[in-house]
Amino acid sequence: MLKNLRDRLVNSDANSFIGRFMNSLHRYYLKSGVEEPFIAYVDKSIRYVVTTAISTLTISTVLHTLLLRYSIFTGLASSLSLTVAATSLAILIRVLYPLYRVRKRRREIEQNLVYTVACIVTLAAANLRPDVIIERVSEIEVSSAIRYELRRVTRNVRAFGLSIVRALEVAIEHTPSPSLAEFLKGLVDTIRTTGNIASYANFVLESLLRKKIENMRSALNSLSLIVEIYVVIIVVLPLLLIVMLVVIGTITPTLGFAGLAVPVPALLTLLIFILTPILGIAMYLIIDTIVSSL
Repeated sequence: MLKNLRDRLVNSDANSFIGRFMNSLHRYYLKSGVEEPFIAYVDKSIRYVVTTAISTLTISTVLHTLLLRYSIFTGLASSLSLTVAATSLAILIRVLYPLYRVRKRRREIEQNLVYTVACIVTLAAANLRPDVIIERVSEIEVSSAIRYELRRVTRNVRAFGLSIVRALEVAIEHTPSPSLAEFLKGLVDTIRTTGNIASYANFVLESLLRKKIENMRSALNSLSLIVEIYVVIIVVLPLLLIVMLVVIGTITPTLGFAGLAVPVPALLTLLIFILTPILGIAMYLIIDTIVSSL
């Protein structure tokens, strides 16, 4: 039954909603770098979702009826709601995983492509063949995402007998990075026309360097603004609130919020041990996001 469901999903009508959804998921999956065939991934996903649903329903029913002493109907109703939530989460995880991989690999390729092109410029200056250049760069490439793309090109040439142009075209279709795809398209055109890879790669390198410098300047401006916000929110504001609460505490022991009398010491504890650390973590995540984009 699960095999039939898998086949119906994979072979859905391209004009239907499920067909369009599966085609989009397939395209992202091809760019995610997962070696497992797509049909096997769909099969495992179905088994994962079904196992999650059955396990959640069974465990939840036992807990509700035996431990919480619910009636069988109330326990089943509560268990079904939890099962629907858990199953939906399982489906979401399996659908979003290829998208997460694509985004992660795209970011890594975009950050390190300039260094890869610099290596290609050096090797192309020695008048090596394009396939040899790709193979040598894949051997010394530090970025795992770029190394995977280059090794796939080499594999298609050495093992499957494709021409270097066709292997690069396949890489263009499967790479998650628009910048790498654009570079490979230009490389294919260069091989077909002038064959001067060194000149083309040097031109792309200069463009990537200018783009990287602009990104770094933008990130530095953002970081300078974040530092000023950090000083105000994490240093100045908590100190002012602490002084205000201490002064208020000498006048009245409680403060009214939405009809509730909250003790001033409780507000101080909330500010010092909960609110300030949460703000600090939020600022850290913002700074980490900016720095990781360089």
